[in-house]
Amino acid sequence: MKPLRQLGCVTSLLFALTLPALVFANPSQSTDETGIRQIMMSTWDTPQTRLDIGPVVIKDKWAVAGWTQGGRGGRAFLTRNSHGQWQVSVCGGDGLKEASTLALTGMPVEAAQDLAQQVEKAETAIPAERRALFATFEGMLRMDGAGNHPPQTPQDGHAH
Repeated sequence: MKPLRQLGCVTSLLFALTLPALVFANPSQSTDETGIRQIMMSTWDTPQTRLDIGPVVIKDKWAVAGWTQGGRGGRAFLTRNSHGQWQVSVCGGDGLKEASTLALTGMPVEAAQDLAQQVEKAETAIPAERRALFATFEGMLRMDGAGNHPPQTPQDGHAH
């Protein structure tokens, strides 16, 4: 009976040690998605205007993430750099859900078509009001590895 009681103690201890990891883990979120969210949040989230990211769609070393912030929104096109880290390469609106636009980034056409289809499918789960905000980003902005874009003129109307 004593070995059985010890086994019960070991099981309880293991459960107690793994419970916090189970509570805080988001099984639906991949390591890549977490990295994408972290880079976007660290770049543009502020206490005054919270950044809401999603959906995030990943295809190999490319990704498209929808975002809204302060009544505006858009999409970010991200690439994985040579060190395996995600970086925002382009910010835009509806153009970033079109295969022809994605192919202009250097993606193979087949990958661009697949990513565009996945983005379209993922965005159907987003409420229409929020999805409409993705189109409020006008034009396209190429970003550097630090999440910065070239200086903008007032008529450009871009905001994060």
